[in-house]
Amino acid sequence: CVGSGIIDFPAILKEANKQDIKHYFVEYDNVVDGMACLKSSGEYLRNLSF
Repeated sequence: CVGSGIIDFPAILKEANKQDIKHYFVEYDNVVDGMACLKSSGEYLRNLSF
């Protein structure tokens, strides 16, 4: 799920914002509960400030 690993999403999204990126896509591989992962990823991303 987004925010549960080692990828620095705040830095990535901050740079994407500078580049005027308007849309983001989240893709999961081998997730046991996709809906739970989607929910936690959404909560994580909504709480970021960039």
